[in-house]
Amino acid sequence: MINFLIYKTLEAFSERLSGVRIPHATPEHPEDMAAALINVITEACSMSMSSGGGRHRRHEPVYWLMDEIAALRRQCLRARRLAQRVRGRTVEDARIADFAIAKGRLRAAIKESKRRCWSALCDEADRNVVFFFFSWTWAE
Repeated sequence: MINFLIYKTLEAFSERLSGVRIPHATPEHPEDMAAALINVITEACSMSMSSGGGRHRRHEPVYWLMDEIAALRRQCLRARRLAQRVRGRTVEDARIADFAIAKGRLRAAIKESKRRCWSALCDEADRNVVFFFFSWTWAE
């Protein structure tokens, strides 16, 4: 996937540069040609690259993520933070055990949710084979 994105970026960059004419430099003003070249390359870069802006983009939620799993995830992250904060103290073992329990619950809930979603998908495919096949091929 990454190779494809790099290829598309390079393709857009080279496409932008293909029709550009840079004026010839005169012996007394070679900086005019350099400035024009820098402007063209900068414009091609900004047109070919995505404008993420450095901000964190959230991913779409996965198909098996339910409210119950989101709550368990919050509990697990909180337990992990608490376990990290008490390193070297007397309550460290108890916090690490709490984190292990929360992590186990989260993993079990995710596994169960994925199993339920897979079963629902298989049932839908069994009930409506033709629709499932066409919706799958058109999604590609």
